[in-house]
Amino acid sequence: MPSSPPAAAPRSRRYSKRRARAFHVTVFKYTPVPLPERDWAELHPDLISRIFRRLDQAELLLGGVTGVCRSWRRVAREELELWRRIDLSGGLWYAPGSYPPMFNLETRSMVRKALRLSAGQCETLVCEHVDDDTLLFLAERAHSLKSLHLIVTLISDKGFAKAIKMLPLLEELEITLLSKTYTLDVVEIAARACPLLKHFRLVTGRYYENGNKVAFAVARMRKLRSLHLVGFVLDKEGLTAILNNCHDLKYLNMRDCGSPMDYNLRARFSWITFDEHEYWSDYYNDTHYAYYRFKPTLCDCCDHVPSSKYDDDDYEAYHYNLGDGDGDDVDNADLDKHEKILDIKSMRSN
Repeated sequence: MPSSPPAAAPRSRRYSKRRARAFHVTVFKYTPVPLPERDWAELHPDLISRIFRRLDQAELLLGGVTGVCRSWRRVAREELELWRRIDLSGGLWYAPGSYPPMFNLETRSMVRKALRLSAGQCETLVCEHVDDDTLLFLAERAHSLKSLHLIVTLISDKGFAKAIKMLPLLEELEITLLSKTYTLDVVEIAARACPLLKHFRLVTGRYYENGNKVAFAVARMRKLRSLHLVGFVLDKEGLTAILNNCHDLKYLNMRDCGSPMDYNLRARFSWITFDEHEYWSDYYNDTHYAYYRFKPTLCDCCDHVPSSKYDDDDYEAYHYNLGDGDGDDVDNADLDKHEKILDIKSMRSN
């Protein structure tokens, strides 16, 4: 039987002849037609308002997107719903090493600008480093205010008393990290001046030994539904006073307040949600964004603080300035000049 011829060797791809694809020279000279520019001024005011609600209000006050066109600036000026809730807690940036009165000047200017835009319709204010003058300005122009959150306050007890009496509709009050204010006086003043208060949150940056006196003052807030206390050392007597007098209380959060709760009290007031955890991470979360904005967060498993991009000297100056700077040396001329700059930047006339 004759042998079959050997199979042909596969043709090497390397030497395979492929016909090159040819392109006309005009292909390389083609320039795509640019898309037509969008006129952002044509957006409906309701859509612009939705965009603004997703932004930090400090950006609206300083310019930012409001500088796109006149229609956007008009919405920022005339849409009162944007300013019913004023939250400047994340927009008042402070660089370590800067002169502290300028930071207080920025706070005053932006709060006053936002209150003017609200046209007296502001119902909620959240702000850091509010001093006596700014709080009084708020009380005089926001009579319908229902919720007030003061972070790292620079107010005095007299300034607080004068302003809080002008806010009888207040239903929610938060005071965090008292700087100059005498804590007990503030609680007693709030209990007398705010009969409609339903939610009260008080956080101190240090242990307050006279926690029972504060508890007795809180007990006068008869319509409280939620209470949050941090850093007040109190015993069973102080806690019982609160529970016996605040009949509408549904939620009680206590951190770093000792351990006044026992089984009998918990069973007696079973309808109240008690939260008395004293984990350091919980307390740290209350104060982190106010005191340690530029300092790294503590590790969850230890107390080691990672290295910061800022020098220790700068951070110490920043930490000291937050606690002690009251801005009293900022005169009205500087404030008026600063507000005028904000006006020119953000709300130019048509």
